[in-house]
Amino acid sequence: MAEQKGSAKGVETMDLVSLVEELKRQKLNSFDIIAEDDDMAVFPNEDLGILVGVCNHGMWPLTEWVHTQLAEKTGVSKKYYERMCEVSSSNEV
Repeated sequence: MAEQKGSAKGVETMDLVSLVEELKRQKLNSFDIIAEDDDMAVFPNEDLGILVGVCNHGMWPLTEWVHTQLAEKTGVSKKYYERMCEVSSSNEV
């Protein structure tokens, strides 16, 4: 992207059309779901590890962000949580 008049030196700016296109792209690739506990379940998956399912919405693999949140919410250090995941995956049949 070219630098436009009036922008700070070395700072790139985005024209309005490009900004709208980028925001649309980001909106399609991200979403939040608010769900009750009873509407959620987890499932083991041979290829993806653990999947979380939300009733009437779908199933997704756990992301690194989710693993970090799980460790924080359960009061387990991230390092110990990661070790538990490693041991758990090495014990799978």
